[in-house]
Amino acid sequence: MPESRTEIHFSATWVSSHHFETCLKNHSEQLGRDSVSFVFPVGCKLMIDVSIKLLSLINQKANSSVDVILDFKEGMPGLMGYLKRMGFFENLDERISVLPSRPDTRRPWNYGWEDGFMEITTIKRGSRDSNLPEQMTQTLISSLSNKNDRERYEGPTWTIFAELIDNVYSHSRTPIDGFAAVQTYPASNIAKVAVSDSGLGILTTLRPSLSTDGSKLQYLSDIEIMKRVINEGISQYGGIRGNGLKGSAQKALKFNADLEFRLGNSLVCFKPQGKRYEVDKKKSFENLPLISGTHICYTYNLNK
Repeated sequence: MPESRTEIHFSATWVSSHHFETCLKNHSEQLGRDSVSFVFPVGCKLMIDVSIKLLSLINQKANSSVDVILDFKEGMPGLMGYLKRMGFFENLDERISVLPSRPDTRRPWNYGWEDGFMEITTIKRGSRDSNLPEQMTQTLISSLSNKNDRERYEGPTWTIFAELIDNVYSHSRTPIDGFAAVQTYPASNIAKVAVSDSGLGILTTLRPSLSTDGSKLQYLSDIEIMKRVINEGISQYGGIRGNGLKGSAQKALKFNADLEFRLGNSLVCFKPQGKRYEVDKKKSFENLPLISGTHICYTYNLNK
């Protein structure tokens, strides 16, 4: 094994976003090397938001000529089989090595979206999929047993997803395709909606406008700016244009959804508190290893 290779080992349990980011932070200096291995032991499971954030990260690495290896110790019976089912390998850069071997990407007969989950769907550059927000909405709605809940969720949820997807098409300028996925977790009665792109990122496009209009906001941290974005609305264009994240967050607030934004070197997490969102300081970090683009996860508590 080359001396410059970095190995990142995940634990034999569910890997949450916090765990994932902690692993990256512990290898922050080494991630700049020209070779990196991600090792998944027997019993390791990835939450859907972690899966597509990882997918974006390693595709970015491969696109920058980094030698990437994914090592699945349990093989197809474990995490590898789940990721195949979710369309992970279909969207994986061909330059990335997979151990014990890269699975074929032929789709099973029931590939697509169904009750409780929607496989990783590509948000293609320059090719808008107008059906995607509806697919994501119906995936979430299908997990609700109460008719009244379904009716309450459907309209606002479609708007949330449409705005998140539109953010990728309109603002990211991504050199690599983005991804979207939905999955419900019946045991904990939550649903995760994740959207990921490898573009410029919200703060990269926003900060220049803050510095040119003399606003004191330019001196705020990433975390404080994002708090203003989702509660008050800040746009690189001024006025209300470009304030889609505030609109989607306000609708998500009605369903007590937790919000997470991975932006460049920061992870910003929010929890609902009354009529606004407050930063979850225990889960929010700055000075993390770079992941280009914008990676968003809304976690719905289906009990509320």
